[in-house]
This record gives sequence, structure tokens and C-alpha cells, in this order.
Amino acid sequence: NVYQTPAPALAPALAPALAPVPPPAPVPIPAPVLSGTGARPEDELDRLTKRMLYDMENPPSDDYFGCCSRCGESVVGEGAGCTAMDQVFHVDCFTCVTCSHKLRGQPFYAVEKKSFCEPCYIVSTVTNYQNTQKAKLSQQLYKEIKTHSSVI
Repeated sequence: NVYQTPAPALAPALAPALAPVPPPAPVPIPAPVLSGTGARPEDELDRLTKRMLYDMENPPSDDYFGCCSRCGESVVGEGAGCTAMDQVFHVDCFTCVTCSHKLRGQPFYAVEKKSFCEPCYIVSTVTNYQNTQKAKLSQQLYKEIKTHSSVI
């Protein structure tokens, strides 16, 4: 048995299978999407990381009660805040949405996460009731006029 080289007819048949594959077409890279703050995602991540590190190095004091639901600032210090409607407020921020009267220690009404002093709530309730009654009366009058006009 003597070693024989492959026949020349087979070599060209293998050549196309061993040809190098061309590289894929370049895929366009989309532009970075800006977050709600207008910052690039990388900048937003950097800002949040710095904030987290600061918060870890400077833990809130025992007098920290949370963030005010009205202004978003920290409520710190005895007597600086109050809780209402399962939310924390600065004393100066917990006010009537209609007249801005301070509500701490006062009776108030919570309607759809909004706080109203008693007088403003009563006025708005009476006004809403009157508007509802006017609307019902208008509908009733319209029906009566429509009925009578068809008789004429």
C-alpha cells in the first residue's frame, strides 16, 4: 500500500465549502434615548449612583420622617411634619387645596387624595349638589318642552 494524494477532481469541489464567509453588514447603532430628566442614560445612571453612595454614607437621622407628598423635600425634625391620608407632609405643606389654609390639627376632608378644609368642602359639596340639581332640572324641563311641543 502506497499513499496516494487525492485526485485533482475532488480538490475543486471542496474549495467553495472552505471559502471564507464575508463579515456581516454593519448594524446601525441607535442614538441614546434621553430619560424623562433629559439626561443621557449614562448620565442618569451616574447621578443615581452618586445619590445612592451619598445616602449610604449619610444615613438619615432619627428625626427623618420621609419625603413630603406635596413638595417632595425631606421632612426632618420633631414637629416639622404630619401624616394624613397615609402620606407625610411638612406642616406648612399640608393645606387646603382651595384656600391654602393650614390643616394640621383641623378637621379636613380627603377627596381623591386632595385635602379640603371644612368650609371649602361644604361650599364645594353644596355647589356640586346645586349644579347636579340644575342639570336634572334642565333635563326635566327639556323633556317637558319636547313633550308639549309635540302636542301643539
